[in-house]
Amino acid sequence: DTKKGRWEPVKEGVRGTKYTVPKLQEGHDYQFRVVASGPNGDSEALETDKPTTARKPYDEPFPPSQPQCKERDRDHITITWQPPEKDGGAPVEGYNVERKEPKSNRWTKIDKDLVPGCEFTDSKVTDGKEYQYRVTATNEAGESEPSLPSSAIVAKPSKEAPKVNLDALFGAKEIRVKAGEPLTIPIGISGAPTPTCSWEKSGRPVDKRADCTNTEDEAKLHIPKSERGDTGKYTITVTNESGTQSADIPVVVLDKPGAPGGPLEVSDVMAESCKLSWKEPEDNGGAEVTGYVVEKCEEGSDFWDKVPGVVMGTSHPVKGLKEGKKYKFRVKAENIYGAGEPLVTDKPTLAKNPFDTPDAPRDVTIPKYDKNSAEIHWKEPNSDGGNPIKGYIVEKKPKSGEWVPCNNFPVKDTNFTVMGLKEGQVLEFRVKAVNDGGEGKPSKATEPHKVRDQVFPAGAPNQPNVDKITKDSVGLSWQKPANDGGGKLKGYIIEKKKKDGDWEEAKEVPATENSCTIPNLKEGDEYQFRVKAVNAAGPGEPSRPTKAVVVEEQPAKPVLNMSGVKDVTVKAGQNFQISIPYTGFPKPTATWINGDEEIKDSPRVALKVLDDQIVLANSKAERGDSGKYKVTLKNDSGQESGTLNVNVLDKPAAPEGPLTATDIVGEELTLNWKAPKDDGGEKINNYIVEKRKAGSKQWQKVSSFINSPSCNVRNLEPGTEYEFRVMAENMQGVSEPLETSTPILAKLPYDTPGAPGKPECIEFTEDSATITWDTPRKDGGNPIKGYVVEKKKK
Repeated sequence: DTKKGRWEPVKEGVRGTKYTVPKLQEGHDYQFRVVASGPNGDSEALETDKPTTARKPYDEPFPPSQPQCKERDRDHITITWQPPEKDGGAPVEGYNVERKEPKSNRWTKIDKDLVPGCEFTDSKVTDGKEYQYRVTATNEAGESEPSLPSSAIVAKPSKEAPKVNLDALFGAKEIRVKAGEPLTIPIGISGAPTPTCSWEKSGRPVDKRADCTNTEDEAKLHIPKSERGDTGKYTITVTNESGTQSADIPVVVLDKPGAPGGPLEVSDVMAESCKLSWKEPEDNGGAEVTGYVVEKCEEGSDFWDKVPGVVMGTSHPVKGLKEGKKYKFRVKAENIYGAGEPLVTDKPTLAKNPFDTPDAPRDVTIPKYDKNSAEIHWKEPNSDGGNPIKGYIVEKKPKSGEWVPCNNFPVKDTNFTVMGLKEGQVLEFRVKAVNDGGEGKPSKATEPHKVRDQVFPAGAPNQPNVDKITKDSVGLSWQKPANDGGGKLKGYIIEKKKKDGDWEEAKEVPATENSCTIPNLKEGDEYQFRVKAVNAAGPGEPSRPTKAVVVEEQPAKPVLNMSGVKDVTVKAGQNFQISIPYTGFPKPTATWINGDEEIKDSPRVALKVLDDQIVLANSKAERGDSGKYKVTLKNDSGQESGTLNVNVLDKPAAPEGPLTATDIVGEELTLNWKAPKDDGGEKINNYIVEKRKAGSKQWQKVSSFINSPSCNVRNLEPGTEYEFRVMAENMQGVSEPLETSTPILAKLPYDTPGAPGKPECIEFTEDSATITWDTPRKDGGNPIKGYVVEKKKK
């Protein structure tokens, strides 16, 4: 065995030159050798030239041919095949048959024993089911490869009359589709051999758009995009050699309806309206007509405008036409699937009345009104246009707005109250007459009307009082009228009249004022004056005029006008001026007093008395100019005084002395002083304290942040005399200093003790001595802490 790679003994003592080697393994390669054996020993080995494969002397047969269906029915299938082209060198002993369903990959053997011939009947089939078969041949060498599978074979009769099955319609009596959607008619069929199919629609061949296909068990008609014309009865006919059968399938393609029935008639033509009539469409599109769309198109335009309103019947009024224009009309029927093709008029129609519209109403007025309404009155037009007037339309227009009707339906009377107005709104009104020809020309609009409660001219104020007369003016006053006319007063008009002249307007004043001065009058002329109150209705009745007055100055005591005069506050060195208006004739004299002293003209102070004011002008103000100023004006008719305060801000005066020292304790002491008599017109906000040693010229700052008139001074040299000074400070600067009158000694509050008594020696040795003494008579004001003993050589 070449696989084992070693020699193995097979048989010894073989007689002759031929031997059959047993027990070989099929498929293995073998080499053989023979050794001759005799009395004198063994010969050299004789080996085969090449290996020999152990196998049978014949092969398995070739596969049989592809099985064919010989005969079939609902309970069996008989197949036949041809023997293999080669039997492999050994006779074919028989055949094995296998089958499977077309969608399966699992083959199952269906014969119990080898089939001796080339035909087999499968009796274990299911009605209507498909099967495939294959066959293998067997000889002494074994089983061949399987044949090619047969085609799918259905367990059904080979010959059967054709039938049509409408189960795919699920019991529907007809097929309904919407236009534009695909139309598909699936029909089940049967019959053997497979029947041919033909389709008809309403007795005629189907449209070329229809795609008709069929298989063994189904026929199908398909139209990708259905149309309304595809509606009808579809007939399918199936035929084979065993017979023929047909079935009808009603189809309804739902679509928009067809055009309405003509002609489209136009009647009752007026300037702004007409009436259209038509017939129902012959084809409703497979659904009930739900209404109609009516449109109009002005001649010369391609734009079709829909006529408002719901159109249910086969006639409809058309409104909103323009007089003198020609129109075409069209109507479309409508169902749930949309509007169909239109029915159009044959020729244009001219919008014209058989008579004219009325003329414009006349003399529109607003005799009554309030803040919510206005009552409009007018007169009938001169001509009704040849047709009786049915009523009137009242229109209103706000400022910069459009005209809008005030009444929904024409009113028969020649008056109408417009309600629901907004107070304060400014409106105009106009009126149109209406007859069968429509609205006539509008009347002339009213003047702009402000919506408010009705106001009448106010009554007359009382006779004006003459309060003041000057050389070119007259002052008047009056009381408001008892009757304001029902409206808020807006103001007053004051009129004047020269002697033998006419009344003319002199001045207007607001309603809040009941007095005024009439200026620019000519001195020496004689005048009368009267007053009119003004409200929303305009100027009212004039008051009784004043008596004639001559325009000339009248003697009057001086009167100061202190209402605009304020106290004066300035910084030292600045200028200030006091101006006080006054009235009085003749011109008065003025006396100014500051405190108890009279102020007179000086290089720094100028005093003036002008025609209408007095002036005090001060240049480079000083602190001494501060005080309460009093001015007195005086003329032959009397006198009057007025006061104001003047405050000239400056640095303060020096602090008040004396500058004294207390609590002197060696290195520190306390300085005391008084606040300045004059704070410069502003609060003292600080004191500055300085020191220097007696005899020195150099001052040293002790502190510059002191709020009260005392200061604790530290870091002094005991036994040294010092001088001190203090300055006050406000927002305007630092005052002159207050200095100590004599130097102040920095010392302790006690002295050194007096001398002790004379020492006496009471005991001594070679190197020591004991001495005694008496205490000093004075301890300096402080208890003695101890003694210092000194010695010297004699």
